[in-house]
Amino acid sequence: SGLDVYVIRPGMIVGRGGTGFEAVLGGAKRPVAIGLGSGQQRMRTVAVADLAYYLVGVLDDPRTFGCAYDVGSDDVLTTDQMIDIAAECLGRRHPVKVHVPRALLGLFAPPIERASRMPRGAFRGLVDSLP
Repeated sequence: SGLDVYVIRPGMIVGRGGTGFEAVLGGAKRPVAIGLGSGQQRMRTVAVADLAYYLVGVLDDPRTFGCAYDVGSDDVLTTDQMIDIAAECLGRRHPVKVHVPRALLGLFAPPIERASRMPRGAFRGLVDSLP
């Protein structure tokens, strides 16, 4: 493209308002946590303030152009582990985890997209990215 660009690939952004974070927190607050996929999806986490730090850090540095950076914690955790850690931080027991299988999610992707007014294929893309 001729543009001076860089790529920041954050893990799950941890902070109020983040969809993934809210899902983990919501699961940790309930006796039964319902998750998409196997619960074994692994990802890094990154605090909002840390992500802002990384974004500002590469902003005007020409050495970063054309580079890609994975940013986040050194720990790579499963979603089930994140829910359990969040439950411990809230002083709660680990919830029982119920996982909705990927095949079932794929079957219901089109009606979910229509009902939630997602772009066609958006939810299916999420489902396809699950392990």
